[in-house]
Amino acid sequence: MAASSKPSHLRLYLEHTPSSHDPTGAPAFYQALGTLLVALGRLESHFLVCIMMIMATKATSGLAKKLPNAWDERKRIWKEAFRTSPALKPHEPDALKFLAELEDVAKDRHTIFHCSWERLNAGPPLNAKIAILRPTKGDKDSFDFSRETITINQVRGVAQKASRLNIELKPWSDLLSAQRGPLPAGIHEL
Repeated sequence: MAASSKPSHLRLYLEHTPSSHDPTGAPAFYQALGTLLVALGRLESHFLVCIMMIMATKATSGLAKKLPNAWDERKRIWKEAFRTSPALKPHEPDALKFLAELEDVAKDRHTIFHCSWERLNAGPPLNAKIAILRPTKGDKDSFDFSRETITINQVRGVAQKASRLNIELKPWSDLLSAQRGPLPAGIHEL
């Protein structure tokens, strides 16, 4: 995503969603976004549980004092756990490869959920223009702006990747669960 260096206009679309201006086929786009939302929620929850298990393991419990909300902090805990725990260290290269895939999905998630959505277009394929505002690194008083097109196929692709990664996270959560040991009295697995 390239930042715009020329003056640009940010258009706000103040209309209902779905809109009477939506093209034929728009419900499929909204369905794809809904599927993406659920797939990302499942993946993020699963990864958060993994972070919780890392924090509950003796060898890695000192990596965080409280459950982190920020992605960068969760990423740091994952990396440090596989770097410092003797039991996890042999898995570090694969854990970092997996984390890189999660990072790609996290970037897509951030773009899709934090952009300014413009109207849907019939395509083909069905698409929408989106405007992205980001603070300029090193300059608190300015921002970078770009305008992109996102297609229904891209939305579906990110949803499929998130769903696949959620399934591929299972062996990692099993590994972390084995390191954690038994649950304390009064705590029940769901």
